[in-house]
Amino acid sequence: MNWITRYYPIGAEIQVPPLHISTTGTLPAKVVNHATDNVAHPMQKGPTGIIVRFEDGTVTEIDRAYLRESGGGT
Repeated sequence: MNWITRYYPIGAEIQVPPLHISTTGTLPAKVVNHATDNVAHPMQKGPTGIIVRFEDGTVTEIDRAYLRESGGGT
């Protein structure tokens, strides 16, 4: 099992930084899917990020590198 699917299962509620840099703090979001990259290195197969939906309906992708560096969400 990949660490993304273990720590960020579909349906999980997490806190993520807002999309607009002028907004501070974190916002609640729900993991709605795992993102994949068709050109990923063969040794790094599996999800490359998560797709989250904010309470206002906005959907965005959060990359694996960001999750690893920032601790992702809580």
